[in-house]
Amino acid sequence: MNCKQLNQKIETKHSEIDHQMQYLEIKKLVEEKKEAFAAQFAAEAALRRLHESQNDDDPLPVEAIIAPLEADIKIYRAEVSQTLFFHITHYKFFRITHYNY
Repeated sequence: MNCKQLNQKIETKHSEIDHQMQYLEIKKLVEEKKEAFAAQFAAEAALRRLHESQNDDDPLPVEAIIAPLEADIKIYRAEVSQTLFFHITHYKFFRITHYNY
């Protein structure tokens, strides 16, 4: 194989990787949308419980409402940090491979 064929092969691989990255990005956005709807539903449920508890004689402790939301926040923070790590690793990989060719 000559240099021109290798460059073409590299370009096709980069194109395939770009398509895969676009697919993963779309998939990630769909998952984030689902998670956002789930978080919204959880927040609405928490507000309904709070509103119902205000109408009852026995008040519901605020901690019982806040605890599930704090757990969701911890999960989302972990997901954000994993996504950030993935993007940084991806950037470094392509920066290194780009300069090596």
